[in-house]
Amino acid sequence: MKEKNKSQLLTTAWGAFFEVMHYAEPNEEDLKIVIEMCNDMKKKMAVSGAKAISKTKDLESFVGCSLPDEIKIHLPNPFNTKGSGKRIKGGKEVAMDQQQKRQRHCSVCGQYAYHDARNCPVKEKKSLIQEDVF
Repeated sequence: MKEKNKSQLLTTAWGAFFEVMHYAEPNEEDLKIVIEMCNDMKKKMAVSGAKAISKTKDLESFVGCSLPDEIKIHLPNPFNTKGSGKRIKGGKEVAMDQQQKRQRHCSVCGQYAYHDARNCPVKEKKSLIQEDVF
């Protein structure tokens, strides 16, 4: 209950401060007055014994846990990037590479083409037809 009341007070205080800044923003004299009043308030709080919260304590209260004494960071596991640099060729590039190859005589279809008896498209069609029959 006490924490909830404190957070409500903080929210109200920040709201009041931003509202004052909103009114003081257009006028340079008003901004000087706000700075002077803030410095006076800071001096009064220092005399009364109020201590400013350190940045780490403020963050710890915001996050809800304290900073560990020892930070343990493990190195990532090694990984292998071998073979990852292969790029995919575009259609024009594949066609240009194909034209640079010499044509072969295919003993299956009897043509001079970029294939031979091992990878003839006619032979593949025949084998598919025969598989359908059986």
